[in-house]
Amino acid sequence: MENERRWRGVLSTEVTKMRKGLKRFVSGLVAVGLSLALILSATIPACEAGPAEREVKIGVRAIFTGALATTTTPAFAGILDGIKYLNEEEGGIAGVRVKALWEETKGSIASTITAHKRFKDAGVVLEIEALQTPMVTLAPAQAKDEIPVLYIAEYNRDMLTKPVNWIFGMLVGAGPEFIQFMKWVKGNWTEQRLPRVGIIFHDEAAGWEISEAARLADEVGVQFVGHEVIPLFGAIDTSVEWLRLVDKKPDWVYVCAVGATLVTLLKDAYRLGVQQEEVRLCTYAPGIEEWIVRAAGKKTVDGWYISKPHPPIYAKGIPAVDNAIEIANRYRGWGVEKLSGHYAVGSIVCRKVVAKALGMALGRVGYENLTGRVVRDAMAELGHTDVAGLVPFVCLSEDQPYLVRHVRYYQVQNGLMMPITEFVEFDRSCDYKELGGRF
Repeated sequence: MENERRWRGVLSTEVTKMRKGLKRFVSGLVAVGLSLALILSATIPACEAGPAEREVKIGVRAIFTGALATTTTPAFAGILDGIKYLNEEEGGIAGVRVKALWEETKGSIASTITAHKRFKDAGVVLEIEALQTPMVTLAPAQAKDEIPVLYIAEYNRDMLTKPVNWIFGMLVGAGPEFIQFMKWVKGNWTEQRLPRVGIIFHDEAAGWEISEAARLADEVGVQFVGHEVIPLFGAIDTSVEWLRLVDKKPDWVYVCAVGATLVTLLKDAYRLGVQQEEVRLCTYAPGIEEWIVRAAGKKTVDGWYISKPHPPIYAKGIPAVDNAIEIANRYRGWGVEKLSGHYAVGSIVCRKVVAKALGMALGRVGYENLTGRVVRDAMAELGHTDVAGLVPFVCLSEDQPYLVRHVRYYQVQNGLMMPITEFVEFDRSCDYKELGGRF
């Protein structure tokens, strides 16, 4: 026992010595570290913080996936690439960068509402949207939250807000566009009887506005034979709708559909031989375009007509088209074979409208005082905007809350959209105010 106590005492003494030695070692390391830090701080120059980069935020409610994506992807890719180009090649807006936040919505109303709330919390001063039903649903919220919207398709009368507009569209409404189409059909009709017109549309606000505009067919001098409605999402067969409508002997069928639903309509019409029944077929502005032709097939789409305000991406001699191709190649490596006219609308028209509106707003109140209301006021006074020849005239005002009031009619020939008319300006009688709520 005595030996055991003696060994424990020796062991305890050695452990104590080791602990003291370790403490001295650690203290030495700390001292060396502090010395090195002091030496480095004396020899390395301090980096002075530069001024914070100034940026303005916009929110893009994008549709890159889902049933609508074949139509919408090029447009939203163009918008995001156009903003990059604005910042990198055009110096932003008087030195202020534009930051484009984006959220995928797939066209869902719920997802669009969520995106709007997130953008509001992030402090955006402008939003961009592409689908009518979510836009109509959110119109009151845009006014309440004082965030204006650039809507990149046909307007809708239910987007009008009071006492001032908070939503500004790309093209005069889907209903007025259909009225103009009926006038064009009537103006080129050579038979004694009235031309017979029917419509097929997806179950969405644009289609229902077209359906209501058909009430004016008698005034135009056209016989309306009826309509068919198909799902916005998930249409896998439209044979029944085509057969019912063709059985009513229309001379023309006007189609309001996009994305996968439009591809299904095109393929079913081809399979059923609708054009062989001497029925002419025409889509509204967002309908047939380059990506849709590739998805459906050239033979499937040949012979169709399109009401469009802008040229296809392979149009020659248009500076805006050349600029769009340059931007797509720079940021995505895309050539003409992967592009569409919708990409040019996004990268050119949206970029220039956003830049001009934000520039006007910043010039009026400065960076620190910029708000959505100031941007809205600038949009309402935007006036004529140069879009490098993509469309002949772009103008925005409180009385005309959409940029373009004309279309050109095209026909698909050997897979290419070829113009068959000059630009047709919408008759003022097609304006919502002139129509006076008659549809």
